[in-house]
Amino acid sequence: MKKYRKQVAIAHRKTHNYCVVCLTKKSEEIHHAYYGNDVIGVSTFPTCYRCHNEICHSPINWIKSRSNPVWGNRNTDEFITRLRLGYQLLYGGIKRV
Repeated sequence: MKKYRKQVAIAHRKTHNYCVVCLTKKSEEIHHAYYGNDVIGVSTFPTCYRCHNEICHSPINWIKSRSNPVWGNRNTDEFITRLRLGYQLLYGGIKRV
């Protein structure tokens, strides 16, 4: 649990505490695009509360697994690409004024 909390803190810091989806609100949560290999900016992403609930887990972007309804759920490949782009912009590109 301590290791996970540390990883969460690092994830928020890497995006300067901004949401990778809207790029404007403070990140409050960590979204798992899929489960099994937690890598910041690849499968886990800092998000604000609203984007996490309304966009990351919307039926358009979230695929529910019938065979494994918890660990098999995941985002679409297109949305994972969008999450990664937002992460890259915040981590390496956009400088906030």
